[in-house]
Amino acid sequence: MRDKLSGEPLAGAFVRTNLKSTASISDENGFFNIKMNDLIDTLIISYVGYAPFVLLKKQFEKGLYGDIYLSHSSILHSVIIDDSLRKTEPEMIDFKDALISNKLDSKIGKFGIADAFNDLQALAGISKINDFQSGLSVDALPPGNNQYFIDGIQIFEPNHSFGLFSAFSSNSIKSVSLYKNFIPDKYNNSGSAVFDFHTLDGNYSKIDAEFGVSNSLFNSHISGPIKKYKTSFVFDFRHSLIDYYLNYLIPGDIDIDFKKMKFSDINIKITHNIKAGNKLSLIYYNGSDNINITNQYQNNWSSDNFFKWNNQAIGLNWNILINNYINYNLIISNSKYNNLSYTNFISETYDSLPTFLNVYSSSSLSLNSIKNDFNLYKGNVKYNFGLNLSGLFINSALGGISNNSSDIEPEIQNTDESVLRMLNLYFRNLIKINHRWEFNYGFSNIIYGSNKSMKYVFSPSVSLLFKPWKYNFINIGYSNQSKNLHSLGSYAVGIPTMLWAISNENKGIPNTSINNFYALFMSKHPDFIFNLELYYKILKNNIFYNGLVDSYNPFSIEGIQFSAIGNDIELSEMISIGNSRAYGVNINSTFNVRKIDFKIAFSINRIFDKYQDMYGNEFFPGKYDLLYSTFFNMGYKINNWDLNLSWKFHSGQVFTIPDKIYKDSNGDIILSYSALNNYRMGNYQSLDFSVNRVFYFWNLPFSFSFGLSNAYNHFNPVYTYIYNKNDYYRINEVSGMPDYPFVSISVGF
Repeated sequence: MRDKLSGEPLAGAFVRTNLKSTASISDENGFFNIKMNDLIDTLIISYVGYAPFVLLKKQFEKGLYGDIYLSHSSILHSVIIDDSLRKTEPEMIDFKDALISNKLDSKIGKFGIADAFNDLQALAGISKINDFQSGLSVDALPPGNNQYFIDGIQIFEPNHSFGLFSAFSSNSIKSVSLYKNFIPDKYNNSGSAVFDFHTLDGNYSKIDAEFGVSNSLFNSHISGPIKKYKTSFVFDFRHSLIDYYLNYLIPGDIDIDFKKMKFSDINIKITHNIKAGNKLSLIYYNGSDNINITNQYQNNWSSDNFFKWNNQAIGLNWNILINNYINYNLIISNSKYNNLSYTNFISETYDSLPTFLNVYSSSSLSLNSIKNDFNLYKGNVKYNFGLNLSGLFINSALGGISNNSSDIEPEIQNTDESVLRMLNLYFRNLIKINHRWEFNYGFSNIIYGSNKSMKYVFSPSVSLLFKPWKYNFINIGYSNQSKNLHSLGSYAVGIPTMLWAISNENKGIPNTSINNFYALFMSKHPDFIFNLELYYKILKNNIFYNGLVDSYNPFSIEGIQFSAIGNDIELSEMISIGNSRAYGVNINSTFNVRKIDFKIAFSINRIFDKYQDMYGNEFFPGKYDLLYSTFFNMGYKINNWDLNLSWKFHSGQVFTIPDKIYKDSNGDIILSYSALNNYRMGNYQSLDFSVNRVFYFWNLPFSFSFGLSNAYNHFNPVYTYIYNKNDYYRINEVSGMPDYPFVSISVGF
């Protein structure tokens, strides 16, 4: 299924027949499969904004194998016809597509950027507990449990500027497949959710270009044919501008100086259509951040912080329809991630001489992967099976040194170098019992480890799908995921000290197992969608990095025993093993009232952790525990104006602070912690609105947007610290982004 003008594959096109019980939806490559029989004499294909396409029996009685081109609607009647098709009774596949596939609105969101993560946070259960959180938290689990892909190629840390922006440019993304309960077996090693971003192939008929600038970044997007109707390319580039004025946004009572906060990223895709149903794509991504911040604190403390990280991925994606029954997808890829975090703390409190504490961490990852995925359609049964081979190479280091000279820098040593080889053999069977019942089961067999020690993990999953009434859908199931790659450090504070470790029984790092029980109800009407989700997750052998100072402040640093920090620290010595329990409810609703689109989401996402060697082996709230979270969005479009208003409100994030502070016989400050996450900061709330206008000048399309993030300037804390004033210890919370006006303009060619 393709756009007639650009040749771009159309994902999510609805295919139905004259029989109400037979329907299909095109995938991200535009492919669809539908069972035909003698009673079917008409095939109708519809897609929002396109004129319906009708095939009669004589045109498909020998089977369909080729490209179908849909034309944009040019008259109102086409829209009315499409609306009537939409009001037919939804089929089972229509419900499943609504749960998984998410098309980005591409509206200007927070900070003047149409960012993919902004759209995803409109869904219940997906959140950021503060403005500077790196990654997304799904169902209260840490962001490090997620996996992110671009066209099936993994990206490890898709965040820019402490999590203010994501690595995914909305200009090149056409849809996102989100799996958070029933994760397909081909995505092994995920502990929470999978986000697979599907990019545009580009224009096959003519050159398209768009250049834009806002007070946050500059972006350019170019696509067109290398060979008309045969080979296309996409080039997308972004570079930040926010660091030129960010210091002016920071409240005056906070001594933070952003000397540098830059990022840039580039997406390139080349697609060649060998023939109908046979497509080859080359994908390349590179993103980098470079940050330097200085802080001035109480108690004569200051710090100079340097953070650098880089993501790179390259892959070859070959998708082919072998025949009318078999679809094969091959992905060969290499993904790399490098991170360096270095902080120099300076104090004048010891013997009236300056004391310098240099703390560092670094990680380097390289993943080589070959994925083979097959879809086989046989009557009412769909089989999905495949074989994935991968090799992961990790090099991590952490440490520090205390001295009396700023000229002495720690010599970074490679303290943990590991190799992980994985083989994933998986199988899935979808049985369509009738148009109201479907049964889905499958498993993955994962063999992982090094040359000397190999482990075997079996991960089953099962679900039952039921359509009891015309507009309603029920899905209940169980799934098990296995996680043997562990990200350590703090996502919540936004400091990218992301260390990585792999499961290794010899080093005391076990494999993490996630058991997920869930039930979902959806009601899908023409102008109203409602879904309710309940879940309960059990995490066994969860990994916790206890070497991190949670309160990022000098008073905590002052309580560190400097002699305990060295250049020979093993990661395995700084982790604890435990279990977690997560449960909650997620509610989403979208509806339309008099040309106004509404989105409402509400969730309760609780998580409790327990570690064997910490705080009496008792459960305590996890870092991403949310008592409640609410999201409201209203969009109104009139002529060429697009008005958008969003409001988010959720409970404050938990934090660890010392509950006892005293001095020993030498007068040194001692911090005592009886529990982790023993303090909850103030609630988060933000009102964001934008006004977007499309107009033509010199026959060129211009888009102009302006708006305001955190419109009523609510104090949204990011971290907290304790300080001494007149011999009294006080808690101080540090805010995230204040009210942030933005303006952006773009022009197309």
